[in-house]
Amino acid sequence: MGGQIAEAYRAHNKVSKQVAMKRAVEMLDLVGIPNPQRRANSYPHEFSGGMRQRAMIALGLVNNPKLLIADEPTTALDVTVQAQILDLVNDLQKEFGSAVILITHDLAVVAETADDILVMYAGRGVEKGSAKEVLAQPSHPYTYGLLQSLPSHSEDLEELKAIKGTPPSLLNLPSGCSFHPRCEFKTQVEGDACWTVLPEWRPTPGLSNREIRCHLTDPVATLQHDEGVR
Repeated sequence: MGGQIAEAYRAHNKVSKQVAMKRAVEMLDLVGIPNPQRRANSYPHEFSGGMRQRAMIALGLVNNPKLLIADEPTTALDVTVQAQILDLVNDLQKEFGSAVILITHDLAVVAETADDILVMYAGRGVEKGSAKEVLAQPSHPYTYGLLQSLPSHSEDLEELKAIKGTPPSLLNLPSGCSFHPRCEFKTQVEGDACWTVLPEWRPTPGLSNREIRCHLTDPVATLQHDEGVR
């Protein structure tokens, strides 16, 4: 594992193999790998899932990047290890001064770690704003559907509401808004815009510093009314 990290370091720095391996050991130690000197000579299959994630973080940070892209860093890890990995990313972000783009489907992780959020559907952004505000008051039907499908701690007996239908093929996206085949609010838009016109980014009506791609005239009021009916 150390050899892979050393190779990445040498690709951007004119140093010897010995210096690069020393740097690799330092990074493994920094991310909390026990016995980094010995572990640097181990194969990936000899690492646990959490240790592999830590090693990949070391690989990503070995060249002191300004931006770290973490793609599903907590997938297939138990809750305890997930928390450790997220804490590690936060600590290293502060130490290296790097920005972090976190790609995840886990909204609990987003709520815990993200400052800003871009919600995507079928490869396109549909809503963006501060994570705290978007999760507290979604303004796009897809974001609203995601949150409705999560279990509620306050109402244990409440039935979960799944988004109807299935995601489209990225090779054959629907015309107009990609979410319209699954959207229960499309009938509240005049004409056939949802079926024929791809919505552009626009400020979310009634909310500052928020943007949305949706044809609903007043999406916030529409979603709030639906929630009130339930």
